[in-house]
Amino acid sequence: MKAEGIINGAVVTEHKRWPVGRKRRLVIKVDDSDIQPIADGSDITTVVAYLVDAGGAIKRLSDEYVRFTVEGEGELIGGTANEINPQKMLWGEAIALIRSSTTAGKIKVKAAILKEGINIPDFAEIEFSTVEASQNLFYNELPNKNTAAKTSLLNDQNEDLEKLQNELRKVQKELQEYKINDVGKQQQQFIQ
Repeated sequence: MKAEGIINGAVVTEHKRWPVGRKRRLVIKVDDSDIQPIADGSDITTVVAYLVDAGGAIKRLSDEYVRFTVEGEGELIGGTANEINPQKMLWGEAIALIRSSTTAGKIKVKAAILKEGINIPDFAEIEFSTVEASQNLFYNELPNKNTAAKTSLLNDQNEDLEKLQNELRKVQKELQEYKINDVGKQQQQFIQ
């Protein structure tokens, strides 16, 4: 569908819409409005994961579960106890809130679909940085990041197993594409 804005008989703007295709990949973005996160232990950054088709259109009716993991100078707010992680997509989005630590540095956020299968999109990851706080910090206590990290390590799968599963998924996708191409060749030969 194409909508055109016309003034005095001339097209001044246009907008195109098309049906969304099959889920192709998981996209993750930092929703920070170009504001640099501060390493003060309380700055919160929103990270959003989307499922998109080959053209980049968001699959709004997706309702898969997404698991977020955080590495570096930040931590995921919430967790498995209150059903924030993994999170069911709502209107095609899953949102993670990332709290900065008191040390400036890089934060890596990874999102993965919980379903298993050949056609499930691979994980997505994004990295962003925090800057040093410009003011002295006054606080009574900091959350213990190590206990949260130990808990999340117990809940998450072994990284080696995850890498092997990703490799297996890639090989299965390649095999599926090969089979589809082979069937296409057979059909072409049959037609001729």
